[in-house]
Amino acid sequence: FKTAAENIFMPLSDENIEATSVTLNWPAGSEVTHFIITPGNVNRAITEQEIADGMAVITGLTGEVDYTVTMFKGAKQRGSVTFKTSVDLGGSTPVYEGDDLVAKLNAAVDGESFVLFPGTYTVGDYAITKSIAIKGLRPSEKPVVVGRFTFGVDLTSVVFSNINLNGLDASTYSNPLQFTDAASIGLISFDRCLISNYKSHFFYDGSKGATLGEFKLTNSIVDNIVGN
Repeated sequence: FKTAAENIFMPLSDENIEATSVTLNWPAGSEVTHFIITPGNVNRAITEQEIADGMAVITGLTGEVDYTVTMFKGAKQRGSVTFKTSVDLGGSTPVYEGDDLVAKLNAAVDGESFVLFPGTYTVGDYAITKSIAIKGLRPSEKPVVVGRFTFGVDLTSVVFSNINLNGLDASTYSNPLQFTDAASIGLISFDRCLISNYKSHFFYDGSKGATLGEFKLTNSIVDNIVGN
């Protein structure tokens, strides 16, 4: 048999993961020489100061990308950690708790991306009329979006990431997602989201003639939809 590879990395918390960097920790003074960062297969030396501190900040990463950092002493692996970088605001529109999310969505241009900071945002019964992306800033503090979304016009894509779409008490809102007209949508995507507390129907087509090219639900939880 072959024993598992050594891993001296400390547990990686969400607070250590940024859009373009990550802070890694391991026991100070450990004998290590370099990192291999993938994707890219980048060989990055570990400095004497980093070895003494048991800490390194790896920069130059890209937002919303899955990375693996493997730590070596020469040819021997001493640690490995996998993570996904957080949202890079880049050209996205930041939304802070207390902002009127509905007003911002109404004023959106087609293809605009919104990054929500932690907090609670109420949209009520909101009809999406443009291709947009709504993303939470950090996976560990998903912003709560209270209400539901309907679709009645042709759209290229609607993307949700790192949000908590919530009907509050399963008595106020039905159908967190609903077609209200015979629209055509290329993609609706949920990644690392929570969708919970609705009367009925996770996705309802009231139009009887809508088309959806692709629906993606990844690393997400749908819970407490009490009806059909």
